[in-house]
Amino acid sequence: MRRIVTLSLFFFFLLNTGYAQRDYNVCDSTFYNYVVDTTIVAGKRHLYFNTGGGLVQFANFISADTSEYIRDFDIVQPDLWYTLVGLRYIGSPTRLYRSRDRGMSWVEDTSFYVASRYHPTLAHDYYNSINQVQHLGNGTIVLLVGYYESGVVYSTDNGATWTEWFRNQISYYHGFLECNNKYYLYGFEGDAFRSWMFGFDKSLLFSPDTGGAWVSYSNRYHPNCSGSNHPDCIYGYPNISRCGQYSYMKNYIDSMCTALSVPEITERNEPSVYPNPSNGRFEVVVKGAAVNEIRVHDMLGRAVQAETNTIGQGKRIVVMPNTAKGMYVVLVSNTDGTVWTRRVVVE
Repeated sequence: MRRIVTLSLFFFFLLNTGYAQRDYNVCDSTFYNYVVDTTIVAGKRHLYFNTGGGLVQFANFISADTSEYIRDFDIVQPDLWYTLVGLRYIGSPTRLYRSRDRGMSWVEDTSFYVASRYHPTLAHDYYNSINQVQHLGNGTIVLLVGYYESGVVYSTDNGATWTEWFRNQISYYHGFLECNNKYYLYGFEGDAFRSWMFGFDKSLLFSPDTGGAWVSYSNRYHPNCSGSNHPDCIYGYPNISRCGQYSYMKNYIDSMCTALSVPEITERNEPSVYPNPSNGRFEVVVKGAAVNEIRVHDMLGRAVQAETNTIGQGKRIVVMPNTAKGMYVVLVSNTDGTVWTRRVVVE
């Protein structure tokens, strides 16, 4: 998986020497950890090693079309690297290059064509475009392909063979995020460009029907998020950009994972909340103190209806009826006026 490397001055150097950071698909970083004290820099048309003493070019993707540039880069295995090259606009034709010698030589990889329905003369906004190459670990690679009729093509053997998982009209799939036992597929509606993300259990990856996450639509699999109010859907704000979408969805997932992975502090009579995640019903416990009031807010600060019932000294049952899935802030106060905040995830 790619790692973000914060090199502000070096990034400034790139911007001012023609090695501008890409803004199309790789919105997390243009820099990739390689070995100790060495990063890989994906420029506009070249790949570079940076060891602190400057850039050393090791791959050239210049073509006759000067509008083309590197749209994505990923390291799948130490000796298996991928680079995606194409035009800037959505749905533009792309070419996938593969290296099996750590970037020293590259060949165009067309092995996914049969699975992705690629055709040399087909209109570009169907399957002649890869939106992103993403490594999910353990030899699993996904290609997010197509625009307006977008889909997911995958390999579980390091790119030796490829299979189509599903495709769908009026969609533009952009990438996967993950949190604990779930993957989150995010993208846009193909026409209105409404940004959304849908989570499903990791065990259902590449299944024929992701536990009901996909429903039949014109002989394809169709995510409920597109054009619906499915409770598992997470929506971005209006007119969000591609990189804005990545940042918004990643921050959402990072916040949720933090809430799930960091145990609640119970020292000094501070409250604990469990189970977390919950189905909208959970206990709040403050050891050695009486709970005075409990209030619940969503992540935008809006009050959420919550019913509380005392079940013992310092214990309350909280029920949030008809509450949408997502993350909420629980404000707990005791009888001496102390107020704590806790986060709870409703699934």
